[in-house]
Amino acid sequence: MLPALRREGEEALTADQLELALALAAEAARQVSRAVLDAVLENGEACWQHTRWLVTLDYERHNRQKHPLGRMMGLNSSVATLDALAELIAVPDGMPASDTELVKLAAACHLRLAERMSQRVVDE
Repeated sequence: MLPALRREGEEALTADQLELALALAAEAARQVSRAVLDAVLENGEACWQHTRWLVTLDYERHNRQKHPLGRMMGLNSSVATLDALAELIAVPDGMPASDTELVKLAAACHLRLAERMSQRVVDE
């Protein structure tokens, strides 16, 4: 957040930038609270205190906000982009996945690619 508030060459935040930073932090806290509450209410009395959370915040400068999303995840879960996932898998000890999990992932990727390739042939 701070790099977005600072302009190139500026070192210290102005009073207006600091106020904006505080407002953004307060908005992020509000969205996290809302997302977590919605997820807890949706999932009932699951072990919400002993889990990880995936929270997606949404902020636009023109205050066109969407609802934040919160979802409980297992403690052994992790989140990565597809590009990062490929890099994690390729590096030894980069991703703590069992051979079975890697085989399932490879099979799913293979099936998805085969489906796309067969669809291209039909379309052409």
